[in-house]
Amino acid sequence: MATELTWAWEPGEQPAFTPRHATVPRLALERLHRARDHVVLGWFHRYPARFAAEVVTDMLVRVVTEARRPVARVLDPFCGTGSVVAAGRQLGLAAIGLELSTLGVTVGRLRLDPPADPWTAAAACERLAAIPPAVESRVEPELADWLGTANARHLTAIKPALDEIEDERTRRFITVAVSQSLRPSSRWLPGSVKATADPRRDPIPLAHSLVRWARQLARDCETERNALTGVPSEAAIVHGNARKLPLADGGVDAIVTSPPYFITYDYFEIQRLSYLAFGWPMPRRDQIGAKYGHHPLPASVALPEAFRSWYEHEFRAERTFLGRALRAYTQDLRTHLAEAARVVAPGGLVAYSVANSVRAGRVFDLVSGFAELLGEAGFADVHALPRVQAGRRILPPGRDVRSGRFSSDAGRAGVREYIVFGQR
Repeated sequence: MATELTWAWEPGEQPAFTPRHATVPRLALERLHRARDHVVLGWFHRYPARFAAEVVTDMLVRVVTEARRPVARVLDPFCGTGSVVAAGRQLGLAAIGLELSTLGVTVGRLRLDPPADPWTAAAACERLAAIPPAVESRVEPELADWLGTANARHLTAIKPALDEIEDERTRRFITVAVSQSLRPSSRWLPGSVKATADPRRDPIPLAHSLVRWARQLARDCETERNALTGVPSEAAIVHGNARKLPLADGGVDAIVTSPPYFITYDYFEIQRLSYLAFGWPMPRRDQIGAKYGHHPLPASVALPEAFRSWYEHEFRAERTFLGRALRAYTQDLRTHLAEAARVVAPGGLVAYSVANSVRAGRVFDLVSGFAELLGEAGFADVHALPRVQAGRRILPPGRDVRSGRFSSDAGRAGVREYIVFGQR
């Protein structure tokens, strides 16, 4: 492999995350003649709610082996950084992903179509990292406050050089590497999913972070590209909204996905530094599961049985933002599932990864409510199976509540994860 970069990991500089592998069962291999005997997924980016290789492979295998029609074309309408699309392609399936966030689309398209030589792209990142900082910062004042003066001046110098790169795949690679580098090079509280500053944190120099993450990104690109050797299949990621799927009626054989949970992560807020750095739009209200911004409705609304008590009593219906958010969440899911029923061909199967949340020892039964909505949309034989990771804590214990890090107890705060299936 030709490369402009030769290096070895320094002590303490080894890749933070290694690619994950999952074995493909024999029955699936018998039905998918072009599939590899294992799926491998790289890390690519610190993006929330990524699918583990074992989970996404198990879901794809189940739809392939249990659908009442041959499965050749799969859709992930909430694809994030494209794990389902990448895994489906390695199984020889035509895979389509739909994603609302610019960052998710950018990472997903990088993994599907990396630079011809990722190590040369990593070398380009090294050259950008070596550019002298600008005399003064020209980034957003808020971003400069996160990064500190030195890193803000360096980012100011890097961005014009990035814009001048003509090769789209190389430019996308460097964009993702810069995005991944921003949080460690800022005062963002390590491990926090909220935009919380640690006043004691000294940001890592951006040049250092960029080189390290570019190397890891090159490793991930090369790993997944090698996994496609001899497995010809089509794959694409589309920037769009899951409430209106850009597909023909009956256009896919299966859906494999993880929809946003009720009062979900704000996928723009937890990647706030990247959106500030690149000037990307942050359409928060378009997110299914958005917590705020919903106006009260004067009339009563029909909700799944599992949601009704929470809506009427705990959340006090339309009088609180949580009540309005739960109602809007239900409406958005109904809109999406009607579209899912339209685009999945008769005999096809859908698999949604959904979790019940446990807060203060009480369970919010999202799984039962979601299953009811699937039935409303016209899916049959709806059932839920526990995931292997069921019952894990949301966050490690011992978080500092004063700084925004949360305590978590396995019995009183966590998630219980399921796969909800439905036949079309």
